[in-house]
Amino acid sequence: MEELQVVVFDVSGETFGVETNQVGSIALYSNIKKSEQLPPFVDGYLSGRSGNIPVINLAKRLGFKETVVSRKTKIIMTNVDDGSLGFTVDDVNEILKVSQNSFEYTPSIIQDANNKYIKGVCKKGEELISILNLKEVLSAAEINELKEKMKEIE
Repeated sequence: MEELQVVVFDVSGETFGVETNQVGSIALYSNIKKSEQLPPFVDGYLSGRSGNIPVINLAKRLGFKETVVSRKTKIIMTNVDDGSLGFTVDDVNEILKVSQNSFEYTPSIIQDANNKYIKGVCKKGEELISILNLKEVLSAAEINELKEKMKEIE
């Protein structure tokens, strides 16, 4: 029986997960630079060795109320296309091993352009955890627009 490893985190009181192979690192929410040029769902950007990295407010992007930054707020870093993105989450809880039998993929008939980032769900006890594909949270057009805006900032 194959297992998935999932980073479990909270966003606006909801529990989500993402497979560990999509997570480059997890950082504390700090040193975010703001810019009016960025879309409303972007908190700002981090300056890194490989350039500026946009930080997406996952709560705003998913249609929840905006994340209130606290000492528990984290940024989950992932690689998308040829660059990096950060995603603001309320807190990272744990790394969970999920058996394939407790994981249910989202049926393609339910998925559409508005929720294609939901890969499936799994259960931990009585709790349902929605598993996200961070590479699908933004459309290709939004990623390209964000890349252009980031070039303007540099």
